[in-house]
Amino acid sequence: MSRYLWGALLAVSGAALAWGYAGSGQWPGAAIVVAVSLFWALGHRRAWRWASTGGLLLLVAAAAVGAGVGLESTGMLAGTVAALCAWILQGQAQRLAGAGQVLQSGRIERSSLVRLGLVAALGSGMAALALLARLQVGFFWLLLLALFAAIALGRALAALREER
Repeated sequence: MSRYLWGALLAVSGAALAWGYAGSGQWPGAAIVVAVSLFWALGHRRAWRWASTGGLLLLVAAAAVGAGVGLESTGMLAGTVAALCAWILQGQAQRLAGAGQVLQSGRIERSSLVRLGLVAALGSGMAALALLARLQVGFFWLLLLALFAAIALGRALAALREER
């Protein structure tokens, strides 16, 4: 199931980014995004382990460049989230394939897909909110927010370590 979802996410990522570039008349950028997506798919088919990381980095870079030159941010965001989800799914599939016989692999896959969906939805929602809301926040509050985020990230990582 995640193999088909991986392909759909890669297609959504490439389409969203290419649409963002093409919608602004940046056809060379759209062609590059499509070429990177096709290269990633080819690398997956040929079992090049590095292709997923290279594809993710290039698609995220394309989204960053697109946002930097003023292209539609929602397409860049959707393309980035879809590429990141595809990269995570492909990495998980590679690890499971290399593990030999895995008991209850379907259960592990479903659990991972639920978690990935929740993280993608929450992250996309927060990013969309950030795109819509322009707040003027002082340095002290930003520093406090960064400290809170660092503590929360540390606790989340500690919880993940204990889960294993």
